[in-house]
Amino acid sequence: MPHLDSRIKSSERPSLLFVWVNLGVWLASASYSINQRIFGGFRTRYYNRGFADFVYKGQACVCLCAAAFAYLGYIGTKNGLKRSMIFVFIQTLLVMGASWLLFYLRAGVTFFDVLGNPVDTLRHIQWMNTRGNVIYILSLLTTADPTMVFKAQTYSFLCFLFGALGAVARTPFDEAFVTLSWVANVFQCRQIAHMTQKAVDGEIDNKVDTWTLRAARNITIGSFNYIGFSWWLVKIGAWSFSTGELHMAIGEFFAKVVFMLIVVNNSLEESQLKTVRDISVKTANLDEQMAASDRLLEKMIPAG
Repeated sequence: MPHLDSRIKSSERPSLLFVWVNLGVWLASASYSINQRIFGGFRTRYYNRGFADFVYKGQACVCLCAAAFAYLGYIGTKNGLKRSMIFVFIQTLLVMGASWLLFYLRAGVTFFDVLGNPVDTLRHIQWMNTRGNVIYILSLLTTADPTMVFKAQTYSFLCFLFGALGAVARTPFDEAFVTLSWVANVFQCRQIAHMTQKAVDGEIDNKVDTWTLRAARNITIGSFNYIGFSWWLVKIGAWSFSTGELHMAIGEFFAKVVFMLIVVNNSLEESQLKTVRDISVKTANLDEQMAASDRLLEKMIPAG
């Protein structure tokens, strides 16, 4: 992955420290889970996942194609902030695609819930990484203050922590953890809505147009709840495991891929408008120079 263009002012580039630390945590956690599964002697029983294997492969391919498209937007955008956001999207999509491929390979440690459904540790590790990145991108779109972003990230972490505990705990503790996970999710979505609404109302700076910001907010909150609801329906036995995997894949597609398309579209439109403005300025300057040359010629050549 190329570095940000050196021609772009450093003041336009936000810090990506959180993103790199987040990636490091994912790499370390996923590597540990894979190591325990392959070399650590961890054994798990066989479970027929049905058409979920097709979902895993399809989602991995979709993420790879989306990352390639995002890269085209990356090289076509000159705004430093937008390039940074697209860079984070590329990293997020690659982590997501790699994770879904690892689901297909059964590479990580897998537990089973009270209904006997598989609980992949790699899934919860991937969710914490990619959702953290999505919230970070939203903070760049709205220039929200660090306190608001920290609250949203904290609620996101608690949502997945309690969700993971609820998936592997036994009754009645599993129901208590699932309830806490839903509470954390509600507070997380409220914080995201509050953060974006401040930008829409003009209380904080907005780096994109209002339509883009509202679309990003609605897609994010809607998909987060859709994923959680799909997971919960599998947890209580209302949906089969394979059906839940399909719907969670759809939710993740909207949360990351569609969100990425919205941001890339806005970035490319902005770049095109800037190019048109630059051409207009150059054309106007050329017209002025030609007019000045005509006046000079008129002075130098007397009228017939």
